[in-house]
Amino acid sequence: MASSTKTIILTTGAMFNESIPVGKTMLTKLGVLVNNAGIANSGNESMFHKLKSTLRTNAAGPYATVKAFTPLLSKSLSTPCIVNVSSGAGSITLRLNPEDAFYKTKRDQYQISKAAPNMVTACQITEYHPRGWKVLVYRPGWTERNFTPRNKTADGAKPTSEGAVPIVRILNGERDAEAGKHFRYDGEHPW
Repeated sequence: MASSTKTIILTTGAMFNESIPVGKTMLTKLGVLVNNAGIANSGNESMFHKLKSTLRTNAAGPYATVKAFTPLLSKSLSTPCIVNVSSGAGSITLRLNPEDAFYKTKRDQYQISKAAPNMVTACQITEYHPRGWKVLVYRPGWTERNFTPRNKTADGAKPTSEGAVPIVRILNGERDAEAGKHFRYDGEHPW
């Protein structure tokens, strides 16, 4: 990436309506948009509230963010690229496979909310690939983060820096063959 590259990190959760206009005023064009929002919402709220909250952040947020920034992506000097970060928990194929760990996972609202961004990505592929844009969904695997107490390297999660390497390779054009696919750090991943 060129030395004139500017990186802006927007937090869109509950403040989506305020953060997007601010982000748009900071840019005249945009080459890459990485959607990496995710919540599990394991509080004491009702199942419906948890589902609504996770869908808002995990699916509606990335969808609306791309829609809001499409005009700036259209002005990119290079091929625009959209990367939606997903989870194995959103794979319908794995959820239905009795041999896979996600078959027995009982976190329905999270799994539903992570399957939805896969469809968001599929919709973006049909809209933006004809324009020549790269659109991908990426699953970093079990990575250290402040998501749950178990997401620590001491428990076997890989460091965040390791999970981010494939995204850097995407941005450098090294994984262009995977555009339009759902993939993980080690290859294609089942939708």
